[in-house]
Amino acid sequence: MVPQAGTRVAVNDVLAPTRHPGRQCRDGATVDGTWVRFSRDGRGGAAGGYSGSPWSTLVERSAHRHDRKMAPWRFSRPDCDYHFFAASEGAACLDDVFVAYVGDSLVRGLYATTVRLLGGATDDDRIKAAQAATAQRTRGGAGSNPESQTTFTVGGARLAYANMWSGSELPSVRRVLARELRRPGRPFARIVVVANWGAEHSVAAACDAVEAKFGEQARAALRAVRQVAGAGRPLSLVLATPTALLARRNPGMSTTKALQLASVLERQAADVRAAGVADARVLDLSNLTLARFDDATLDGVHYGQTAATMGATVLLNMLCRRPEREQQNKQ
Repeated sequence: MVPQAGTRVAVNDVLAPTRHPGRQCRDGATVDGTWVRFSRDGRGGAAGGYSGSPWSTLVERSAHRHDRKMAPWRFSRPDCDYHFFAASEGAACLDDVFVAYVGDSLVRGLYATTVRLLGGATDDDRIKAAQAATAQRTRGGAGSNPESQTTFTVGGARLAYANMWSGSELPSVRRVLARELRRPGRPFARIVVVANWGAEHSVAAACDAVEAKFGEQARAALRAVRQVAGAGRPLSLVLATPTALLARRNPGMSTTKALQLASVLERQAADVRAAGVADARVLDLSNLTLARFDDATLDGVHYGQTAATMGATVLLNMLCRRPEREQQNKQ
C-alpha cells in the first residue's frame, strides 16, 4: 500500500527494547512501521539485532560524515522483525542466485547499498564514474547508458545493475542481463529482478496520463526481462516504489506522480501473481522514507544514510530467510 497524501510515519524516540526475535518480516510492506532507536547493551553498544550486523562497519568507513547519524536508528514493524544480515549470511542465502537491478538512480542506490551489506565497497559515485567511463568509450550519454552497468559477485551469487530511464533502452538492458546470466558450468538456480523500470525519469516531462504512459513502459520492460530469463528457472520480481517526496520537488516530479507510479507497480505485481508467471512483490520505499526526509535527503527523492541502508535490509529480508539459529530463538 502506498501512503495517502498527508500521511506521516511516526518516529519513536524511545529506545527499542531488546527481545527475542518474532516472526521475520518477509514482505516489502512498510506502511505500519516506525523508526526507533536501537536499545543499548550492558557495554554501551547497540543491541536488538544491531550488534554483529554490517551497519557499524558501514558507518565507520562511510565517506559521508552525516552517515554517523544512522547508527542509533532502525525501522521497526509491530507484528514482525527484520533480521540484520551479516555479510556472510546474505552471501550464503543468495548462493546460486542472480539478482538483476533494473531502473533509474533509485534502483542504482538500492543496488549499491545491498552490495555494501554483502561486504562490497561500491557506492553511487563509483557507479556513476563507471557510467561516465563507458559513455566516453561508446560516445553515449553517461547517465542513460544501460551498458555501463556494474556487477558484484560473492560466492555463488551475482548482482548486476542495468540503468534504465526509458523504454528505448530495453534492447541494451536485455543484452546486459543476457551477458550477466551466462557463467561457466551450470546456470543460476534462481533469478531475482529488482526494478522500478525507470519510473521517475519515464514521466518527468508528463503532465497527464502518467499511469497510462508508465504502465505501458512497465509492461514492455517485464516482457523483455521474461524473454531473457526464459521459462526454465524460477523468477522472482521485486518492484520498488518511488521514495517519499513530501513537500519537496525534484524537477518533473511531485508527490502525486510518485503515488501514481507506485499504483502502477502495485497493479503489475498483482497481475503477475494472478497469472502465475512469477513471484512478484512490492518494496514500499515511500513509507520507509517518509519520516527520514529531514536528515537523509537533499532533494526529497534520493535518500542515503539510515533510509538507504534500511531499504536494502528490507530487500534482503524479502529474499532471504534468517539463519536457523534465529528461527530457533523465537520459539
